[in-house]
Amino acid sequence: MRSILFLVMGVSLLVGVPTLFLMSQASPSSPIAESISLKEAMGQTLLIGFEGTEMNPQLETLMRKTQPGGVILLGRNITDAEQTEKLIAGLQELSPIPLFIAVDQEGGVVSRIWWEEATPQVLLQDEEHALKIGEARAQGLAKMGVNMNLAPVLDSNNPGDYLFTRSFQLNPLLSSLFAASLIEGHTKEHVISVPKHYPGYDGISFNPETSVVPRVKKFPSAEAFSNLFFRLAPPIVMVSHVIYEDVDDKNPLPLSLLGIQKVKDGVGKDTLLMSDDLLSIAFVKEYGLDKLGSKALLSGMDILLAVGYPEYGVVDELYNGLWQEAKEDVALAKRIQNSAEKILKLKLALFGAK
Repeated sequence: MRSILFLVMGVSLLVGVPTLFLMSQASPSSPIAESISLKEAMGQTLLIGFEGTEMNPQLETLMRKTQPGGVILLGRNITDAEQTEKLIAGLQELSPIPLFIAVDQEGGVVSRIWWEEATPQVLLQDEEHALKIGEARAQGLAKMGVNMNLAPVLDSNNPGDYLFTRSFQLNPLLSSLFAASLIEGHTKEHVISVPKHYPGYDGISFNPETSVVPRVKKFPSAEAFSNLFFRLAPPIVMVSHVIYEDVDDKNPLPLSLLGIQKVKDGVGKDTLLMSDDLLSIAFVKEYGLDKLGSKALLSGMDILLAVGYPEYGVVDELYNGLWQEAKEDVALAKRIQNSAEKILKLKLALFGAK
């Protein structure tokens, strides 16, 4: 079997998989995604969660079956640095294409890697301080193999909002400046920073994942995001899971064609769009699992965050439903290939085929 050497955050990782050779050999005029199967391309659109702190037969089976583009590590997956590094290395060894390894290291109360840099966003002093924090945080993540941080939080600053304590608590201009510096610091250390949750959980006082899908009358102005996008084009942006009635009064943002078009108008066509957790209690209760993934992709999402309940079966069921739809729906297959193409180009830029 042919092998190819990838440089992953400074750590050499030997991966023996023919599809990687095809990726590295794709010509500029030949889409990378055409070098892999539809099932492999579909896997690249998934960023999945799982249970446990070490490799086990269930996790290995799930990884081999779904071949996800990435995984997210939550508190349930992390105990200390040695264990986390070992787990990440094991996950990468199982994957034919280098994985996105994501965490929520926002700083403050949401800091999964608790022993690394975790300054709350509200305590950032100025742009220079934010840049230094971003660099230090990314260095700490990268040395363990984490290459994606689902942060910073750019939602609104209304004191009654659910995400207020995790925000910058500044005006939109300063929030965008601090966010840009944090992102720049991550970029210097080759860690992708994913700002969230566009256009914001503004005016929502409850946890949108555990009760009902939120509904608000108007699409937020999202000034902090707009100011940020004026300064830089992040490779990935996470969207909120809200029904914005003035855009689409039936479907939440990641399941709405109209809503995602509006997002793309604000974010830019080249930025990958990531969902918040599609397998949250509220989403699964409201929309089921069999067509949830296909509807999100057909609406224009690129990366489906599928954290879900602790049981492996929830991610597996989402995957099965998506694969059944993809085999029969030409439009969905094309969307999968388009998203996979952008994802693989980003991975090549990040990891670099050697």
